[in-house]
Amino acid sequence: LVYIVKIAVGRARPELWPSAWYSGSSFPSGHTLAVAATATAGALVVIRLWPVADRWAVVAAFVWTALVALSRLVLGVHWPTDVLAAACVGAAIPLVLSLGVALKRN
Repeated sequence: LVYIVKIAVGRARPELWPSAWYSGSSFPSGHTLAVAATATAGALVVIRLWPVADRWAVVAAFVWTALVALSRLVLGVHWPTDVLAAACVGAAIPLVLSLGVALKRN
């Protein structure tokens, strides 16, 4: 999904400092999308298994995703909208799948 969107959009990477070693387009941030999906899925598992830890799971998922997104900005390889869109899509994937499973049970 990430590579298809990268090819379709073809957005140039920021040129804050030399980053020639990064190839491909900037949008979306694959690292941020993958971490957001993994962190959100992990939080959903924790919430399901240990409901009392729901706040900690959500905070941990948010912080992990935010730190990776921030690192992509600090490295100068993504625009803010690249990481924001990737975080939203990455978090939406496990949430939508979880909702589908919940609706199927009922």
